[in-house]
Amino acid sequence: MPYSPYNYAISALGLGAAIAVGPIVERLAGTTSWRLRAYISSACVLAMAWGYSSAAPYLILESWVLAFALVILASTDLLVLRLPNAVTLPLLAAGIAMSLLDLPPSLADRIIGGCIGYLTIAMIAHIHRKLSGREGIGLGDAKLLAAAGAWLGWTGLPSVVLLASVGGLIWAAVRFLLDRNTLSAPIPFGVPLTAAFWLVWLYGPLNIS
Repeated sequence: MPYSPYNYAISALGLGAAIAVGPIVERLAGTTSWRLRAYISSACVLAMAWGYSSAAPYLILESWVLAFALVILASTDLLVLRLPNAVTLPLLAAGIAMSLLDLPPSLADRIIGGCIGYLTIAMIAHIHRKLSGREGIGLGDAKLLAAAGAWLGWTGLPSVVLLASVGGLIWAAVRFLLDRNTLSAPIPFGVPLTAAFWLVWLYGPLNIS
């Protein structure tokens, strides 16, 4: 964005929002820590800078909104293994609503993406529950992938799922190497899922042709 008083005001508002994200995560996770607030606010500021440098100029504000939501979701999932509806559902709605701005993808692609995203994780969770008799992937992940489909369109979902799966496997492998007692411990899949969502938003789907 070129210099203007308006852009400075928007940047100041964004920084204020970044500072406010820490207390939001604390409330959702039921914890209090000034270090946590500092880490999360720093992550938001870094995400703002990343979005500013990588997103299309007309998508910077949308990128900042997405960044804040994803930081909240990743942090909450990491702390308490939960992706709150208070964030995933508005994020899903925002993705659908972006079609009103005449931004690609189309409304149909966004709706299809949201449906496919939710059903993909929901079906995997159902099959896992039937085979193992216990919960595996939560429906919070399904709602997050639905939000990804609403923002990216259905064509972006394969890349999100692939990147998130690779990230989850690396996470599990590293954790197992560090502590072999963690093999059966749950993985906060929302963390690699939010990272994959962010990368595909900024850089587009993987080109594997």
